[in-house]
Amino acid sequence: MNIDHLKIKGVWLNVGIKFDAFGIFVKDLKVMIEFYRDILGVEIEWDGNGPHAEFRHEGIRFMI
Repeated sequence: MNIDHLKIKGVWLNVGIKFDAFGIFVKDLKVMIEFYRDILGVEIEWDGNGPHAEFRHEGIRFMI
């Protein structure tokens, strides 16, 4: 997400907010990997053994 300008109470502000990564905690990593990979079609970087996985989509790194 990249917000260059934000309108608050009719005034445009140059805020320059940019998200480049975010993460969520899950109870069952394998199930979430299957969902993002098989249902949403994203490429997951995970070897099947690590405690977390991540992927990139449109310049944003997502960690689960």
